[in-house]
Amino acid sequence: MELARNNLNVAEARGLEQLLIDHFGLETLINKINGISLRNPSREGYLAAGKALFDEVLSILPGAGQ
Repeated sequence: MELARNNLNVAEARGLEQLLIDHFGLETLINKINGISLRNPSREGYLAAGKALFDEVLSILPGAGQ
């Protein structure tokens, strides 16, 4: 299932990935590594870039809720 457009820029992709990790937890995703370190100076920018996509993805996923 395609959850977001495929032409994401790096910031959107990293931010969306991290928001999904934070929302669902690492144990429910294939990723076993937290994508963006809490100490990464670009973290907030990535999260901001992924936020609109995150809301869209959650609206598509059945039972994901916010």
